[in-house]
Amino acid sequence: MKYLFIFTIGPVQSFIAQARKTQDLYAGSQLLSELIFYATETARQNSVKSEFELIFPFLKGKANSLPNRFVALLEPKEDIQKFGSELARAVRAKLMNIASDKLNGLFDTASSQVADFLETYWAALPYNEAEGNAAPGEGVTYYQSKMAELEQLLGSVKNYRDYRQFAEEPGRKCSVNGYYNALFYRRTNTEVSNKTDIFKSKHLSPKALVDPEGTEIRHLDRGEGICGVTMLRRFYKSDKSFPSVSRVALLNLLEKLKDERELERFVLPFGGLEQINEQLFYEENLTEDLIEDTIKVKTDIREVRNAYSALKSKADRDNIPFLKYYAIIVFDADDMGKRFSACKTREEHNLLSNKLSDYAEWAKDFVNNNKYGSTIYAGGDDYMGMLNLATLFEAVEGLRIEFDRRFKDLKMTFSAGIAIAHYKTPLGEVLNYSRKMEKKAKNRRHKNAFGIVVMKHSGEILEAVLPWTKSNLSSDHEDYWNTSSLSNILTALNNGLSPAFIKNLYKELTVWEKTPDDYREQSNYEIARYVNRASGNNRFGTTIKHIQDLYALVEQEDDNSNQNFLNILSILDFLNRKI
Repeated sequence: MKYLFIFTIGPVQSFIAQARKTQDLYAGSQLLSELIFYATETARQNSVKSEFELIFPFLKGKANSLPNRFVALLEPKEDIQKFGSELARAVRAKLMNIASDKLNGLFDTASSQVADFLETYWAALPYNEAEGNAAPGEGVTYYQSKMAELEQLLGSVKNYRDYRQFAEEPGRKCSVNGYYNALFYRRTNTEVSNKTDIFKSKHLSPKALVDPEGTEIRHLDRGEGICGVTMLRRFYKSDKSFPSVSRVALLNLLEKLKDERELERFVLPFGGLEQINEQLFYEENLTEDLIEDTIKVKTDIREVRNAYSALKSKADRDNIPFLKYYAIIVFDADDMGKRFSACKTREEHNLLSNKLSDYAEWAKDFVNNNKYGSTIYAGGDDYMGMLNLATLFEAVEGLRIEFDRRFKDLKMTFSAGIAIAHYKTPLGEVLNYSRKMEKKAKNRRHKNAFGIVVMKHSGEILEAVLPWTKSNLSSDHEDYWNTSSLSNILTALNNGLSPAFIKNLYKELTVWEKTPDDYREQSNYEIARYVNRASGNNRFGTTIKHIQDLYALVEQEDDNSNQNFLNILSILDFLNRKI
């Protein structure tokens, strides 16, 4: 008998987002992708070969980023209940094999926590199109009705969770996920020299390993205590280190100075550009402890600092800043549940999966190859990446325009959240804000928007939400994309437009009461007046039009439009000062 079968693993959002380093983020998404790929291949092997059809996702070889589920039409070689249970067991066994291989001598300590965290769910329904297409509901096909029933069944399975009693773990918790006990701890230099009783002072479990053999500073920072699950992520992709937030923030500088002898001289003692801890590019981090921890070639610390001074002087002469801020972007297609529900056949579902997979591969290459930043995860309609501020709007607009080109015939859009943060801001907070801004964009009346937030190191937060396009303009108009308007205003600020007009507009707009008759005309007049005053002449006419267009857009859709509009301008002023 054939079955429509769905299988999913988790937790996803919490597992990926619980990250202190970008390596944690990347490794978490890649580990889940490997497990779901293994699940699809195992299901294929345990099915009648001629009757296995993978509907979602679309696989091209061993994909780097996959969603946490698959849907297939299959005929199992055994009873469906046994098939599903054995598949879940096989995936858990695969995880343990990965952990045993990657962790080596640390595996015994970590094994119980690794075995506990993974969740698997599956559901299946008999499927026989020969029974007829007389599904309930006008215009609903047999496939659509079965998929809707299958999703509902899976939801019921997830709600009925087996209760698993995990052994009590008193003591210090993992500094990354805060759930499991810290089983691995690396002492600070002070704790080493003072011979501190770490188990007592840090409340470590008796099972914990201190300064575990085989770990390096890239696996475990000094003073950091982590659990077995986090340690697995640290080792999972340790052969291919993922760029840190500092490297992404400095990407523009590193690219422009890559052939300069000053850069080569500074990074040489640390094993070269690929091995250096990028935080050393910030003067406040050039401490003896960090230098000694990461240096590869014995060099006098004074020489290291002299090399840094020469590099800094070169960057200053070339007007290249040592950026301390970067951006995380997350986006996914709007109303994807409805999109997949609208697929009347398996072929339609698979074709949409294929198009999403192609776009994901393109998006990853677009960001990475153009030196815009680094892709963390690209799974079709779902994307997460880090972007350098110098080319932020160029990269974001490129991602959105290509999506529009590929899916315009389907009238598909996506909404995004962009969080701009200091490299020292906890990564988990930045991720939470990027998701928060994505949600605000999706809560907009027509979605198809992006939310952007600046998390200043001082603690100040600036938020704004904008639609991607100006709905009153045609798609071939040069001002069609609002990211182009933002870029134009940013360029004007860089070319002499004083940001003083933002403060003046703020004072003016915050005391206005909206009156429908002349509000728009009055606001346009005030924008032009203050911009011209800030520039000393009227040479920023195009910029005035961009600012007026942005104000018109937010005023139409947002009850808090003045604040949203002024935050947009303040964000641009912030970016101009940093870039």
